[in-house]
Amino acid sequence: MGVKWTPEQESAIMSPKDSNLGAQTLLVAAAAGSGKTAVLVERIITRLKDMENPLSVQELMVVTFTKAAAAEMSARIGVALAKAMESTDDKALQARLERQLNLLPSAHISTLHSFCQWVIRSYFYKLDIPPTARIGNEAEMALLKQEVLENLLKEAYETIRMASSICPTSLVMINLTRDCKIRCSVSMNSPCLNRILTGGCAVP
Repeated sequence: MGVKWTPEQESAIMSPKDSNLGAQTLLVAAAAGSGKTAVLVERIITRLKDMENPLSVQELMVVTFTKAAAAEMSARIGVALAKAMESTDDKALQARLERQLNLLPSAHISTLHSFCQWVIRSYFYKLDIPPTARIGNEAEMALLKQEVLENLLKEAYETIRMASSICPTSLVMINLTRDCKIRCSVSMNSPCLNRILTGGCAVP
């Protein structure tokens, strides 16, 4: 016996129903444990079973927050495909579903980070990024952060030194912006700055 869907769930599964739209943006909002994942799996299986408007599992992009959730989603889709194959006597549909099951390991069912990594590996030649690029581990990221911080401090030091050589009495404020850039400001009470603003001080 099949699953008994609520009218709202069935609407999410079948949408766009009685429509000429080839694609549609659909938002499903529901409480935890209400069956959102089951609805998504059923929607995917329904689209994969459509012989009139065939869709390949490789054309799907299913994004999850964790790798564990992605693995669970892939497993659920695999089980649902196998059940759909057993529940039909249509040889053509069986063959189609079997192919989709075989293609499932190459489907884009992953975290967003993993999908972005796949894009980089696939199109590195257009991004000017080495094909060996990968996600760094914690130790590597710590070293990179230290290197970035050292470079920022060097840049700040050079900025202060330059400002001091121009206006020895100036007060230079150094701020680190959210995008990791140095932003400097000079005290407006600096006598030298006042002379610069009035044209009385030559800047080398």
